[in-house]
Amino acid sequence: MTATIGLERLPRTIAALLEEAAGNLAAIANELDELVDGDRTATAAVAESEAEGDRITHDLIDAVRANHRDGPGRVRLIILGEAVDDVVDAVDALARAWAQAPLLAVTDVVLAVRDAARDSAHALVALEHPDRLTAALDRCGERDEEIRRRGRARRAWLLVEQTD
Repeated sequence: MTATIGLERLPRTIAALLEEAAGNLAAIANELDELVDGDRTATAAVAESEAEGDRITHDLIDAVRANHRDGPGRVRLIILGEAVDDVVDAVDALARAWAQAPLLAVTDVVLAVRDAARDSAHALVALEHPDRLTAALDRCGERDEEIRRRGRARRAWLLVEQTD
């Protein structure tokens, strides 16, 4: 059984869209590397990935609605698709903010977000493999804690160290 979704097996079209979403999520995460390294054109690539993420999400929702299988998996798949889109949107917003005013002191937070997006992509690919999914979700939880910890530290830095 596809562990957290509640379906024995994902329909082929839905599995393909989730794999496409995972690839897009990994691609947008990789663009954060380019952005942190000073490549200003990476913002355009992130924006393209964000638009692609929107398309994939809409296609996924349409495919789930068109599928005739019943059960709780349908709603979970829609929620999953929307959550992936939220991650892509957040990375896009982060990239835009970084391009406007890069703060080298928060690079570690940006890179932690990158790693979380990559781990999320791995979790998407592992949906039909419960053993791999559990490990991927554990890594996602660890990344979430890391981002929160680093974010708190950087907020404190901004409050104490910034003069304007």
